[in-house]
Amino acid sequence: MSTSELGTNMLRVATIVTVALGVILTSSGVTAAAQPVPRVLRWGAAVDGAVAPGGARTYRLFEETDELSLTFTFFNQSSDSLSADLREFDKGVQIQLRSDRLLPIETDWNNAIRLSGESFDSPVDAIRLPPQTGFGWTVKIHRRDGATFSTGTYEVTLSIADALRSLRENESQAWTGRAVEMTELHIAIAPPSSNEERAQMYRASAMGALIEHRPEDAVKLFGRALDALPSDTDALSGLGHAYLSANRYREAISVYERVLALRDGRRGGVPLLLALSYVAVGDEPNATRVLRFEGRSETNISEEIRRLREQVKRRAAR
Repeated sequence: MSTSELGTNMLRVATIVTVALGVILTSSGVTAAAQPVPRVLRWGAAVDGAVAPGGARTYRLFEETDELSLTFTFFNQSSDSLSADLREFDKGVQIQLRSDRLLPIETDWNNAIRLSGESFDSPVDAIRLPPQTGFGWTVKIHRRDGATFSTGTYEVTLSIADALRSLRENESQAWTGRAVEMTELHIAIAPPSSNEERAQMYRASAMGALIEHRPEDAVKLFGRALDALPSDTDALSGLGHAYLSANRYREAISVYERVLALRDGRRGGVPLLLALSYVAVGDEPNATRVLRFEGRSETNISEEIRRLREQVKRRAAR
């Protein structure tokens, strides 16, 4: 399993960094409950490096910062392909920021597009989105006056109504779906006031380090989260992922075994990652034990062990 795959698993398992806000955009005159919708685009936005204790639209940062980073996700659930001129799409996105006193804050922002694992520092001319594909867009927001985003609360209003006019169906006709015109994200910035919040802060930072392929930093940060809250099983599981990303297999084994003992370790792919770690250190009997614990059949276990051997070889060759 690659480092990027581990990062993806962490996002899916722990859900401790961001929770994407999903809004379904449907074509006019068709309801999802009545029949399949032929033209559907799902989009969302989340605050990077934050936790979401109050739901998908409410985020918490624990330190002052000179930039706010938002990640948009767009996913084509249509039965037809969509195409987008991202330069025009970029022009149509509107972002407004207000302080806790509801005073507007003048901002500047830059962005980067992610398409199928590739990144671009600015929007490319056009992309094609076949059904069941999408793209991510990270926006870095700075205050125009150069000040930091200090302790307080902020409201971000997002609108993509104008941007959607740049979409095309089958690369020719204009997209005719309807969209919720705007949504709001609420961001609170304040230092941690409890051990639970300190653990949340370190977990969020550790997740960022893991996704940025800095596993040794992630090890330290997950460790600090556990120092703040020893019962934090999310941080413990994250520490196992960080050790595995750093190819520190014996440490990963120790941590993953603790995860299995503390909670239902069948969740989140922990047994498979633990089995991979055992195979990496040459202990296939214990790998077999863990896969059997997960409920695998004997035939499937043999096949999985062979697959894990190949993964270990690929990891060693990197």
